[in-house]
Amino acid sequence: MYLSKTPFVMYKMSFLFVFAYVFCMIEEIKPNLFAFYSPNLGSNSYLLIGQRTVLVDASSENNSHDLLNAFASIGFTAGEIDAVLFTHGHADHFSGAKPFEGIEFKMHKLDADYVNNKDVMYTASHLVGSKYFPKISEFLEPGGTIEFEPFNLEVLHTPGHTQGSVCFFDHKQKLLFSGDLLFKGSVGRWDLPSGNKEQLINSLNSIKNLDFEILLPGHGILVKEQQQGNIEAALKVLSGVFI
Repeated sequence: MYLSKTPFVMYKMSFLFVFAYVFCMIEEIKPNLFAFYSPNLGSNSYLLIGQRTVLVDASSENNSHDLLNAFASIGFTAGEIDAVLFTHGHADHFSGAKPFEGIEFKMHKLDADYVNNKDVMYTASHLVGSKYFPKISEFLEPGGTIEFEPFNLEVLHTPGHTQGSVCFFDHKQKLLFSGDLLFKGSVGRWDLPSGNKEQLINSLNSIKNLDFEILLPGHGILVKEQQQGNIEAALKVLSGVFI
């Protein structure tokens, strides 16, 4: 009796483990907004559902399966995504976009040219073991807006991590998608091609006066309070002052 039940028990436990694993990777931040947290070497990805369904960053190639499973758990498929907005041209943010080929891929031109030319060194593809390069079909214009109710994303050019890094700011929803400019208490690295510490400092200062309640970074956890203090902490990291 014990042996005959064991496979069923193991199957049930395995199913529950996978169910819990998938749901710990995706979180509903607020109505129509979901965050995918990378279980491997890759970025977070954000699903925005409005008049159009838009993805901010697509994580890395080795996370594609997990990303699709996470979306399936909330009732979405790859075919329902209308566009992917990339915060910058590093493979840990763009190489997971392969399942979405054929839709709009948007990135700042200063990074997009290197992605379209499949530049392994600039995109750091060799560091994450990715071989896929999306074809960037449209360039993001600094100061421009991408509107799909209930979201209205302003494109902010925030170089430093890369020369073509951008943030997406939704004034009405009080959201800032920061890419690798700003994390919780820290910043993105500036030692990769086109990275620049002084530009990173300037970009951080440029967002200090933005009125946002939720920071949605490229990696790590969301920040839902003390946004100005978090920026100041990041600036102290850059200045070598630690608290």
